[in-house]
Amino acid sequence: MTIQRGYHDIWALLEIHEETISLLYNAYSNKFPECKAFWSALAADEAEHARLVRQLSSEKRSVDYNADKLTTSAVEISIEYLNDQLTNIKKYDILLINALSIALNFERSIMDGKIYEAFKGRTISTKNILKQLTDGLKKHVATIEKVWTENRRFS
Repeated sequence: MTIQRGYHDIWALLEIHEETISLLYNAYSNKFPECKAFWSALAADEAEHARLVRQLSSEKRSVDYNADKLTTSAVEISIEYLNDQLTNIKKYDILLINALSIALNFERSIMDGKIYEAFKGRTISTKNILKQLTDGLKKHVATIEKVWTENRRFS
């Protein structure tokens, strides 16, 4: 997905971010049919994360957002990176281990960046949504790490 730099709606950017991750994982599912179920499940989770972000956005009056912890430009840069990876799938013959490494490093960077800590829910509903997003991220890191470990080879 293409975005215009300087877009200042954090909610729309986060939704695009999750949708773009889903697109990347769907592209990997097509590139690696032997792992189609794995990548498709991750893509479906990311589509669900986009839905959760939309839901959170609809309740944004009940969410405090700290722009110092997560800037719109950081999300824009991340979306650009994802789009570059989508382009690379078409341009280059990448290996499964490379795709797994990209996904693992990307998910870890989101977790390490603690992006959802930039938000604080003030209602049970918004707190639950933020927890679901954080838990989903942790699950993805663990799932991808497991498959990455199973597929890495040493010469």
